[in-house]
Amino acid sequence: MERTTGVEPASKAWEAFILPMNYVRMCASTHERQVYHLCGTLRHVPV
Repeated sequence: MERTTGVEPASKAWEAFILPMNYVRMCASTHERQVYHLCGTLRHVPV
């Protein structure tokens, strides 16, 4: 018997890949990428 799943992905590996992409933002004033980690820290990465 197959286990049915909802709309959420079945694997946590998918979440680990997608979430970091969602936390990258461009800073218009400094033209640096700001990478927000899930723990709440901020790291500037030169473009």
